[in-house]
Amino acid sequence: MPCSVDELRVFALCFITVLASELGDKTQLAILALSLRGNKAQVWAGSILAFSVVNGLSSALGFLLYKLLPLKALKMAAGAAFVLAGLIGLVRGLRSRPGGAVEEPARPGRSSFVDSLALVGLAEFGDKTQLATVGFSATTGLALMVALAAVSALSLMAAVTCLFGSQLAGRIGGFRANLISYAAFMVVGIAMLLWPS
Repeated sequence: MPCSVDELRVFALCFITVLASELGDKTQLAILALSLRGNKAQVWAGSILAFSVVNGLSSALGFLLYKLLPLKALKMAAGAAFVLAGLIGLVRGLRSRPGGAVEEPARPGRSSFVDSLALVGLAEFGDKTQLATVGFSATTGLALMVALAAVSALSLMAAVTCLFGSQLAGRIGGFRANLISYAAFMVVGIAMLLWPS
């Protein structure tokens, strides 16, 4: 069955929001470190499985909220959560020092797949992309489309990071990318608050 314009719009907005919010984030840095030390294909596969589990559950939770709560209240709560997450992220980002070393999460004797599944899965719980997935699903009721958009965006980021990790290592502007992604979160949140219907 072909997708409606609304479904495609939700997919595009969720995809862009999730992709932008992950650039320079701790998850991307973890994938970078893992891919520099281990098997890139296993790191990518483990990351995709972690993204699928976390965002599938997040989207399902959002859909449950969509069914149980009034839509206007959900949009207002999601908008406020986006603004708050963006504001907290901006304040933390501005208070921290730019740069910093990438941690070395890989352990000898374990597969890159298991390491990436565990590390990426843990990094994504409570992350701004999980908030975005819950928020988009709760406010649209399009759980499957939202989950597909989030997993697609994260899989693309992971693939680029694994393939071009060594070239990206010196170029990822984690500090600036984080500030931009948190500002984007605030913009999406403000839009939800101003146009809740």
